[in-house]
Amino acid sequence: MENTDSKIVVVTGASGFLGRAFIQALNTAGYRVRALTREAGNGQVEGAFQTVVGDILEPGIAERILEGAHGVAHLAGIVGKVGVAHSEYWQVHVTSTRRLLEAARANGLKKFLYCSSAGITGNVKKPPADETAQLALSDVYDITKAHGEITALAGGGRGNLEVTVVRPAVAYGPGDVRRLWYFRAIASGRFTLMGNGENLVHPVYIDDLSDGMLKAFEAPEAAGKIYILGGDKYLKLKEWILLIAAQAGVEPSFLKIPYYPARAAAYLCEKAFGLAGVSPPLYRRYTDFFMKNRAYNIALAKAELGYSPKVSLERGAAETLRWYRNNGMI
Repeated sequence: MENTDSKIVVVTGASGFLGRAFIQALNTAGYRVRALTREAGNGQVEGAFQTVVGDILEPGIAERILEGAHGVAHLAGIVGKVGVAHSEYWQVHVTSTRRLLEAARANGLKKFLYCSSAGITGNVKKPPADETAQLALSDVYDITKAHGEITALAGGGRGNLEVTVVRPAVAYGPGDVRRLWYFRAIASGRFTLMGNGENLVHPVYIDDLSDGMLKAFEAPEAAGKIYILGGDKYLKLKEWILLIAAQAGVEPSFLKIPYYPARAAAYLCEKAFGLAGVSPPLYRRYTDFFMKNRAYNIALAKAELGYSPKVSLERGAAETLRWYRNNGMI
């Protein structure tokens, strides 16, 4: 690896769960991070030598944040929000990618990392899915993430800009508030299971994921390629629930409800609450977690990047539960 002491890497979505972890990985590798965040109240993003408060869609923001940089990791995205206009998804996941690419070439950047999602392969019929699997785009999030990939890869190879796409599996770990509901319900001993729990889930601990992203960012052979980054193994959803329960020291009691009526209720909730401009208590992406197979083959990242997930599911669950407890969340 080249000497990175003076190299600046810009991270969009810097105050998010993944952004914070990737900044730490970059720091450990010797990079200096310029963080872009929308949340003015955060002050300086931890680990960044410079924090820029702004919206990725602001006119001129791409040119401003990329000046003098070596590379950029585009992690900004709309995740876990309901009631957002479809046009905003397109702007954040696709338009901002195109603008960053243009600014990256204009500023002579060398590296561009785009963060997509392994979920764009949909319900994996013949698990595990690899990078060549046909996409199954079920909603605006998946559609725009896939188009973001296309936009990113089409922008590589010009001006010596190396573009790489990563598709994270189900990320979790300390600092993750998106899956708090899940761990909290399991740790309480009372968990509502939609369906039978036989579907496959592929967790990836945040430290392993950020390490894989760093490898994808740095490797010359990663230019123009897509890599799925998951944990060392996938398992049935009910098995993951029982594993987390064991680490929490509880015997889970399942309240089982049929999947399809729950998904129909989620659809009605989205429509009714959407008209009122309020986030619904139940939505389809949530219910899909209990039905779709999310199982992936990470052999390409292992072979070409030297990616090697090190955190076991047991240790990952224990560390995540400890963080929630230490922060008074469960």
